[in-house]
Amino acid sequence: MSGIVGLIRWDGEKPAPGLIRQMAERIEHRGPDGSEFLIQGTAALGYLHLKVTPESFYEAQPLTDDAGLVLVADARIDNRTELLLTLGLGAPSEYDPIPDSRLILAAYQKWGEACLDFLIGDFAFVIWDSATQQIFCGRDHSGVRPFYYHYLPGQYFVFASEIKALWAFDAIPKELDESRVANYLCHWGQHNIYQHNTFFKEINSLPPAHCLVADQQQLRERMYWKVDPKSYQYQSEEEFLAAFKVTFLEAVRCRIRTPYAVSSFLSGGLDSSSVAAVAATLLQQEECTLATYYMDTELAETSEKEYVLPFLERYPVRHTDTLGEQDYYGNLAKIARMTDMPEMFSLTYNNFDPLLKDVNRAESRVLLTGSDGDTVVGYGTEYIYEAIKVGNWKLAAERITQAHDPRDYQKVFGSKEGKTVYYRRMIALLLGILPTMFDRTKAGWEFFKGAVFHLKIPPLFLTKVFLEKFSRKVGTPEPYSVDPTLPGKCVPFMKEGKALHPTTNLLINRGMLYQMMSEVSEYYDIIGAHHQVQIVHPFFDKRLIELCMFIPSKLKFYEGYGRGPLREAMRDFLPQKILRRKGKIDFTPFMDKQLADQQPEPDSVIEAHRSLLEGFVVDNPNSGIPTAPAPAKYSRLHHRILYFLHWRKAQGI
Repeated sequence: MSGIVGLIRWDGEKPAPGLIRQMAERIEHRGPDGSEFLIQGTAALGYLHLKVTPESFYEAQPLTDDAGLVLVADARIDNRTELLLTLGLGAPSEYDPIPDSRLILAAYQKWGEACLDFLIGDFAFVIWDSATQQIFCGRDHSGVRPFYYHYLPGQYFVFASEIKALWAFDAIPKELDESRVANYLCHWGQHNIYQHNTFFKEINSLPPAHCLVADQQQLRERMYWKVDPKSYQYQSEEEFLAAFKVTFLEAVRCRIRTPYAVSSFLSGGLDSSSVAAVAATLLQQEECTLATYYMDTELAETSEKEYVLPFLERYPVRHTDTLGEQDYYGNLAKIARMTDMPEMFSLTYNNFDPLLKDVNRAESRVLLTGSDGDTVVGYGTEYIYEAIKVGNWKLAAERITQAHDPRDYQKVFGSKEGKTVYYRRMIALLLGILPTMFDRTKAGWEFFKGAVFHLKIPPLFLTKVFLEKFSRKVGTPEPYSVDPTLPGKCVPFMKEGKALHPTTNLLINRGMLYQMMSEVSEYYDIIGAHHQVQIVHPFFDKRLIELCMFIPSKLKFYEGYGRGPLREAMRDFLPQKILRRKGKIDFTPFMDKQLADQQPEPDSVIEAHRSLLEGFVVDNPNSGIPTAPAPAKYSRLHHRILYFLHWRKAQGI
């Protein structure tokens, strides 16, 4: 995680003196180890340096060649051994002096735009060809490294690792992109969609797994990721599981190549615990110690310490429980000034800041996450769908019960309430999947058959739920709702189709393509950069994602536990307490308490800034009408309104 900035002009004007340095100054936190600049005719490029990997100590950017190419890159290339040999750059060694920028430029010199077919890792780069007056840019498969730009045909192309650097260029108007705000407040961000628009109308983000070519006349983006199903045609379940273990261990290993200390989130969940266990094991072999961090909410309902403790008994890590800072509003204002988007997480920046400060004090520059392990590895719910499709409801109900055992709900919520929660979850499950499988009439019949005859949901309970759902009298005590025009401004969902790239269709089909993944990556990148910490995500490894797309649903389902390949791979790494953990923590009680404890009260803060919400948020006409069941005191929209208004205020728009 370094930083890149640049301006290319085609209108004959030279970049204004000092502009490229002004851009870099706005993101100087990305370059604690120095910055370098190159001004060449009508092109100006800059690089801000953060040393993380052994080879990064040899970086010297902007990088040029004799043919007039100039490269700047924020990158960590993971298939270095293969590339070094293929490109004829010499045999790899433990501390290779050939930096990643040189690998990328050599790959481009050999393969041109097809170089992206050969790169694995986290990267965002720009290559300026002064001979052809053309720009070529590439971004990694999961969008871990951010890349923002503004293009005006016939005049210029300006880019940066963070949007705030672009505001140094006065020609860019600073206006809200209403469609992006609509997606955020309507919470459509978790649906399968690639989009390049940001919260600013004139600023674009190069989507993950895309490249960009621009010249004086035009700019074009394209998806470059090609997946070959033949590479994953294993003959047995054992071969799939063995391949997953090897790939997952490599995904962790290549992200902890650093002479600095290594840190990891440790929530007690399967994903972060698996990453931390592998990292701790690999580091022990190098006589190094992993540092782990647990964000303590100090609330019994949201505590995961019972899962963290068995891990700590097994691994000699340097562990820290961190507590969130009390200044909730102050931290919302701080993160609003820091990032190019409103707050994204349930656990807000006042919980992340103390953790990142400790990582920084420990002289660690790598922080591992378990982000989206459940999405990438998968729960194998297709295994349930397969039984429904062939009309075998008895088998489908058995599989649903494996994944959602009624006894588990009764243990958590009590006998009576547990049944109610279970019935509601099953109704929601069936209503979510059946309309995607059958036409409306058939879906209705299949719903009744599955719910009543096989899942044994009482007909009277079904009637009650549907009366609640469709009765006019049911409202919500939530005082706010989105403006009625807002949903129509959302960027539409991306669906499979002949016009799309085959890999895009494959990712949609497998449920692995959604905007939230890249948004979380960008958010992590920016908050990490402000603490000189590179936050890395092993589950976003291209090789792991591709493999998981072809693992049979039965292996993922794993008798209802989900993420079967990961559980199998971690048999020798994790305590049974974590391996057999099914559910996840719902942080709603903590979020509610966090807001309830604030002074001034959240609604008074919102009312004091209603002008910032005009056109986006209105008073809810059903406010004060009770619901059944009663929702949380503060809805997700409530939180997002607070996040958005703090962010908009900080941005001055």
